[in-house]
Amino acid sequence: MAPLESNVSSDLVWFLVRGHNSFIVKRPHDGVRPLSAEPGNLTNNHSPRWSGLSSSKPVVLRPTKSGKGLHLSVVSSKATANQVAKKGRKQDLRAAANNRKTLSTVSKTVGQSRPDAYKAALGRASAILKSQRAPKQPRQHKPRGKKLVAAKAAHAKAAAASEE
Repeated sequence: MAPLESNVSSDLVWFLVRGHNSFIVKRPHDGVRPLSAEPGNLTNNHSPRWSGLSSSKPVVLRPTKSGKGLHLSVVSSKATANQVAKKGRKQDLRAAANNRKTLSTVSKTVGQSRPDAYKAALGRASAILKSQRAPKQPRQHKPRGKKLVAAKAAHAKAAAASEE
């Protein structure tokens, strides 16, 4: 996340870090734009709009250390230099059985500080919460038609063999 106090504009910071930082993921043989793995980047696109390094109001969404929920950090530029406590907001959101409440909290919090990024934040939060869900067990299909007849015959044959 960007430092709380900075005398440098976000455009200048982007100009300095755009080509040389450890978060850039370049694939030379793909025709795809470079990606970014920085903490405040919601879409993983390497661009000044989504950069968490150069943004004056970065939004950081990541899984909690326990692996069940989200950690949300938002920095607002509305506070003055002396109001450090009001400048940032950090929140641990626990995952409930239904994720609607968690997602609505993310939407409201991010929408207040960065309205242009709330859809990307919802997408990132949804992906994190989906990755934390337990995988569904595959459903056992009942045999029908020819398979049902064959299963009954095999069961009858096994029952007859066990009686002997």
